[in-house]
Amino acid sequence: MKSIFQSIKTFNWRLWLVIAITLFVPSLYKTLRIYFLGDMPNEWGVNIASQLSWVNLIYEILEEGLILPMFFLLGKSFNSKEEIENKTRVGLIISGSMYAVLSALIFALAKPLCNLMASNSLQ
Repeated sequence: MKSIFQSIKTFNWRLWLVIAITLFVPSLYKTLRIYFLGDMPNEWGVNIASQLSWVNLIYEILEEGLILPMFFLLGKSFNSKEEIENKTRVGLIISGSMYAVLSALIFALAKPLCNLMASNSLQ
């Protein structure tokens, strides 16, 4: 019983909170977005939501491949301040650049992506 309380005391609560917020905020955003798209009078709100689900899938694959392993690596070196600062800096640069490249590609290829997603009405 004492070891349970000891492990709760030594548990890294700040890292857990950051991971929880990282996973909770996008879910809240998706819920609100779908709610507002569902209130639109035309059916094109559903079309927008279906196209955004493909984009969200691409971003989720990138997040699973970069962000969660970065949290693991940060947790491994949590005792050394210099090491964690270096890993945080490198991780933010790598993940930020990957997100920027992916966002630029999606922005540049928006019309072909909409055609691939079988959008019926493109302006």
